[in-house]
Amino acid sequence: MPNLTNMKLFYFIISTCILTPLLALSQSNYREGYIIKNSGDTVRGYINYQEWNKSPHAVEFKSNADNSAQQYSPASIKGFGMWKFKSYISYVGPVTTGRLNTLMSLSTVLDTSVRQESTFLRVISRGPNVTLLYHDDDIKYRYFILENRNNAIAELKYYQYTDNSDKVVSKPVFISQLDQLSLKYTNKSIYANSSAPDNAYYEDVILRYVKLINNNVSIEENRESHFHFFVGLAFKYNNSFFNDGPAGFNYEKYSSSVSPMASIGVDISANPSVRNHVRIEAAVYTENARFNGTPAYFSLKRVPVAIIPQYIFNLSNNEKLKFFLSIGAGIVCYASSDNKVVVTQSGVVLTSQAIQNKGDSFKSYNQGDQINDPYSVGSLGLNAQLKLGLVVNKTIEIYATGIPFAVSGGSQYYYSNSGAAVGLSYLLGRK
Repeated sequence: MPNLTNMKLFYFIISTCILTPLLALSQSNYREGYIIKNSGDTVRGYINYQEWNKSPHAVEFKSNADNSAQQYSPASIKGFGMWKFKSYISYVGPVTTGRLNTLMSLSTVLDTSVRQESTFLRVISRGPNVTLLYHDDDIKYRYFILENRNNAIAELKYYQYTDNSDKVVSKPVFISQLDQLSLKYTNKSIYANSSAPDNAYYEDVILRYVKLINNNVSIEENRESHFHFFVGLAFKYNNSFFNDGPAGFNYEKYSSSVSPMASIGVDISANPSVRNHVRIEAAVYTENARFNGTPAYFSLKRVPVAIIPQYIFNLSNNEKLKFFLSIGAGIVCYASSDNKVVVTQSGVVLTSQAIQNKGDSFKSYNQGDQINDPYSVGSLGLNAQLKLGLVVNKTIEIYATGIPFAVSGGSQYYYSNSGAAVGLSYLLGRK
């Protein structure tokens, strides 16, 4: 079984995986961008783009990379953006407060209450007539529509509540709002095809109507996927440890080897542009260990497959060269195993458990004879790893990994494998 020291290290890695994202949130991530002043002037500079899973209420901006940053509220600027990426428009006004898509929290009556909000709305789609905007907070997500002609912003309203029989009742007010805009700008109703419109309050549905209002010339903002795949190849140094072998065999406790390691996996990011993310990685390599002894040696060859969830956060945010740290912990399964004791002296008498005295009624082995699968060293293990690396041009990842341990102690004997690796990964589909 794994010893206490390794188990403490495993729990330390798990705890660090949980705490590391909190440290990452405090990082700066300045990207080339701009702000639009209330006068209409555009000022170029750098936007501190953060993990905005919710709509931001303020933004940090500096006109020069060496200058100190200033914070702007929605009331102090018209909006901001990052070049060829995302843009936001200031909004100060009412937002609905009735909940959506959460049965346990829905009101039992139609709730049309509002509160005053000061926030930045993310641009989803632009067109000659209207612009579609998005807002999200702890209560729910909302869509807004901006009429470009008069610069008026209004929430596209959608209500839900439960009736006396606990049935969910939906009020898609946004359909009539969009229909009025369609009549205003195209002289056509969204009911013109004599079929009922889709009432679902989802982005793809609303986008269809917005495109019609804009005469199918809308331009959607760039959106990156939250899932990115990668493949990698590395060379791994294995340091194997075998303890508590049978008395009398006098095995060495350590054995080392080098083997190739292939990996594949997926990065999952709540905010793809920031790149602080969770990674699920599968790696396969080989272990070749030999523990010399007298009058035999123990040889172990197997193919571990490691499944390693990990958290990656950036130490720097330069677009061309980005340094990162990865901390992870997972499990190891062994796809194949070839374990044996090989006799090195002719005429010895032994079993897989202990050396026997000559003259006893046991088989006498010759040099080169072997006992297959002699010891139970486990079929599953725990794994932890620390990785430090850099990403070049968002495509090539170069890294060094420290693997404190991969424990797989069996019921009889204790075996573990630690080591390090250096390698390259190719990041697929990055922008």
